Amino acid sequence: MKLITCALIFLIGGNSTTLVPHERSLPMPYPAIQFVVRRPLISLSTAAALANETTDDLLAHLEDGSIRYGFDVATPKASRRAVRVFAGSLANYLSHQREARADGAEELLATVNDVFPDLAETIRTSTLAQILDCDQEHALELIHTGALRAVNRFGRGRGNSALVTRSSCVEFLISRRVT
Repeated sequence: MKLITCALIFLIGGNSTTLVPHERSLPMPYPAIQFVVRRPLISLSTAAALANETTDDLLAHLEDGSIRYGFDVATPKASRRAVRVFAGSLANYLSHQREARADGAEELLATVNDVFPDLAETIRTSTLAQILDCDQEHALELIHTGALRAVNRFGRGRGNSALVTRSSCVEFLISRRVT
């Protein structure tokens, strides 16, 4: 399985590919930690921690377009949002770079295709849960509510994973963009 890798590396100083904490951040009294995010979508709380901002601030940035791509992956009947931020958009925001893509339907489709790169036409719920940064129960609930389409009969337990169509995953994310 090939997932998009977006490096979010925090250092004080460094070269042009290095991301530094947001300019409103206070200097850290301890050495910076380097790490790589290997998931295309990250939870709003994780994104807020990386940006050293509140989740409300990040939601505002998603809604005003400062952070280009975020998606609400909550189940249709959920009372709360489950916002995931596209890691590439967060990286651009933190490095103060404008995204190269214009903001239109084709660009949204290209971004969503980046979330599901080179995958087969069906995706196991375990893989989908990793991509959406959620648990498998949440992915199964999305199937049960009709938000995603499974192509097989499935149950609980090892070897009984649902296979979800890639096209339904793409349609789901496109319809759930946070703006």
